Amino acid sequence: MSSVRAAVIDGVTLSCALDSERTPTSSTIILERIGELSADAEGDQVRLAAMGKIEPLAPEGSIPPEIAQHLNRPMAYSDGAPVDDAI
Repeated sequence: MSSVRAAVIDGVTLSCALDSERTPTSSTIILERIGELSADAEGDQVRLAAMGKIEPLAPEGSIPPEIAQHLNRPMAYSDGAPVDDAI
């Protein structure tokens, strides 16, 4: 088993809207490792269930400005042309 684990993953999540055309959508995302699995599988499941009850939106003002700026940066096509929000 490898001991190398990502502490932070920074990227883009892709999904489909739940409309009839299944419109593709994307969003910037940062995932941060908050813990490891233990030898107690049942305890891990209890911890996971408790985390599922946490409010998924960060409280206003709790995100460091550099992270907010990184997540809200302007997007561009591979040729450098800006992405028009109206598309």
